[in-house]
Amino acid sequence: MALHVTWSALVAGERSDGNVLGLSAVERERRLWSSLRLVAARARVPWLAVRAPEHDTRRGLHLHVALHLPDAAAIRDAIGVVERLTGSPAERVDMRGWSVRGGGRTHYGVVARSDCSGWFLQRRVEALGGSGVALVAYAAKGDGKAAVEGQHRLSNELSALARSAA
Repeated sequence: MALHVTWSALVAGERSDGNVLGLSAVERERRLWSSLRLVAARARVPWLAVRAPEHDTRRGLHLHVALHLPDAAAIRDAIGVVERLTGSPAERVDMRGWSVRGGGRTHYGVVARSDCSGWFLQRRVEALGGSGVALVAYAAKGDGKAAVEGQHRLSNELSALARSAA
């Protein structure tokens, strides 16, 4: 799965209570990361994930998270977490997936998107090479016009898996 969050799109307009938008980027990422880790724990799967903040002139600061979710129940749980923390409800949820244009490309396999287009969750990440390493490399390409807040991170389980495979 791939989660894409554009923070600036989320702060415009009225948002539901309990969101993290008033926090620093670092704290927003930490809360989102921790909450999604709990989704994996509830689904009884290892927390295999990577996050990569990026800044570009068009969207400003945004975040990419690649993560393993085993089934529709875990995906729906993750959608609930993202809705609560971003304060932005899903405009559409369809586990079959659909295509969304944005950022100069087509995103395939989208299973949920917020009503303000501030976040979407996509089932496939082949556009980014299909791996966490490719995601981090992609995110590192930011325009350099502003410092990226937050940090690139691999989950502990993914780091251990990579070490054992080497």
